Amino acid sequence: MGHTAENRANIFINKLSPIQINFLGYAGTIGTYVDYIVADKYLIPKENQKFYYEKIIYMPNCYLPHDSERKIKNENYTRKKFNLPESHFVYCCFNSAYKINPPIFNCWMRILKKTKNTVLFLLESNKISRENIINEAYKRNIDPSRIIFSSFLPYKDRFERFKFCDLFLDTFPYSAHVTANETLSSGVPILSIAGNSFQSRVSSSLLQNLGLLELIKSNIEDYENFAIDIASNPQKLQEIKKKLIKAIEETNVFNTKIYTKNLENAYKKIYENFKNNLSPENIYLN
Repeated sequence: MGHTAENRANIFINKLSPIQINFLGYAGTIGTYVDYIVADKYLIPKENQKFYYEKIIYMPNCYLPHDSERKIKNENYTRKKFNLPESHFVYCCFNSAYKINPPIFNCWMRILKKTKNTVLFLLESNKISRENIINEAYKRNIDPSRIIFSSFLPYKDRFERFKFCDLFLDTFPYSAHVTANETLSSGVPILSIAGNSFQSRVSSSLLQNLGLLELIKSNIEDYENFAIDIASNPQKLQEIKKKLIKAIEETNVFNTKIYTKNLENAYKKIYENFKNNLSPENIYLN
C-alpha cells in the first residue's frame, strides 16, 4: 500500500523478508527498505531511475500482468441496458472518480461541446461524485443527459459494456492501470497523456508495447484535438481498432504464461544475487 492510508509499512521497515519487492500495490517508489520495483523500460526510463529507492526489474513488455484465461459471460447486453443512445459516439472512462480532476474534466466538457451526437460514459463511484459531476456539467453548459453512468458490475459482467464504447478518455496525471488493461484487451482504444511519473505512464506503456503510439499524447491540447477529430472520423477509428486487435493477437502484451515465465526468471536472478551476497541491481529481461 506504500504511502497510502492504513498502510503497514512498519512490517517492511523491519525487514519481514530479506528480499522485498514493490509490485502492483503502490504505483511509485516506496523507500530504502524495499529492494526492487517491477516496471518496464517505458514506465521508468533510464533518466528516471535516480528518482527510485528500489532497483528496477525491467519486464520485456508492459509490467502490468493480464488474465488471459478470463471468461466473459456474454449475457447479450444491449445499449439500452446501459442507457446508451443507439447511434451516438461513446466516449468512456471507467477510472475511479478520485482520478478525475478539474483540468481533465474541463477538457472532457470542451470535447462534448465541440462534438455532436456524442456522450460520455462514466463509472459511478458513489452518489456524491455522480451529483458533483452533474452539477459541474451544468456549470459548463453541458446537458447532463450526455453524461451516462454505469454502476459497479461483477468482474465477469463489466467487459460487456466495452462493446458499446468507441474511445476511452484516460485521466491525467493518474492514468488507468488495471482498467487500461481491461479496456485495451477488450478491443477499445485508449487516448492517454504520458507524464513523467509512474502513475501517469501505465496506460501509455500498454499503448507503447502494442504499437499504438498515435494514442499517446504529451499535452492536454493534443489529447483534446484528437478526441474531437476521431468522433467525426469513423474510418480512422476503425483503422485504430483493427490495429489494436492485430497487436493483441501478434504481441505478448496480454500473454499471461509468457509474463509469468519472465517474472519467475526475474525472481531467480534476484535470489541468485542475494545468495551470492551481492547488492540489489537493476534486472533486465529480454
